[in-house]
Amino acid sequence: MCSLSPAASAGIERGDIILAVDGQPLERGPEGFTRDQVRMVYFGTGGDSVTLTVQSDPGEEARDVDVRLG
Repeated sequence: MCSLSPAASAGIERGDIILAVDGQPLERGPEGFTRDQVRMVYFGTGGDSVTLTVQSDPGEEARDVDVRLG
């Protein structure tokens, strides 16, 4: 991850797992993630910011991180 990216600025670190985008869960199917899910991670669901639910470690509680896009 680029240290100057919006995600890094919001506190997301390499290895964090994105569990949801704007409250919509990301669930990997048998063939991986759908194009819509990948777009949702990159571009959000609309607007200037996106809320990502991330987890740093399997034993850690998930947290919401607001990322400003652009």
